[in-house]
Amino acid sequence: MVLIDASPLIHLARIRQLDLLKRIYGHALIGPAVYTETVEAGLAINAPDVHRLEVALTNGWLLAGRLASAENTLRHDILDRFRLGPGEAEAQPEPIQDV
Repeated sequence: MVLIDASPLIHLARIRQLDLLKRIYGHALIGPAVYTETVEAGLAINAPDVHRLEVALTNGWLLAGRLASAENTLRHDILDRFRLGPGEAEAQPEPIQDV
């Protein structure tokens, strides 16, 4: 399973290759910020490819996850310290170390 950010998800849906994620990883997980950025925002603006994301979610190979309390705290720390978007911050598996 892979945790995926909004940009690749949007672009794969746009070029009708979203199933690549399913074929390569079996399942893909998106965090709440990515769900908001892709599905909810896509529906709000009537994006032409949002239905592909909805189908993938309905079919169960694309999963929308929730953050545990510790993960949400880490996401806020990452957002405060680094120039990342909310979806990118959710996708960080471990705290980012200062370089």
